[in-house]
Amino acid sequence: MPKEWYISFHGGDEKVALNNIHVYSTDGTKLRKALNKKSLPAGVNLRELRGFVFGPDGNLYVVNAYFEYSEVLK
Repeated sequence: MPKEWYISFHGGDEKVALNNIHVYSTDGTKLRKALNKKSLPAGVNLRELRGFVFGPDGNLYVVNAYFEYSEVLK
């Protein structure tokens, strides 16, 4: 896996821009968004990404927190 920074932002008015995990190179160049919102199950909205980790299976797991709708996404 290349050396990259995975960064989440909390809240804000720019929901499309902020409610995702953004990937940057080690020199600060923005590379991509880590999550493809179109691949999420119907009804799942990225709201407040509280934490994320790569599991032993290589998948990215994300905590999507929003009151009773909180869940862990793979």
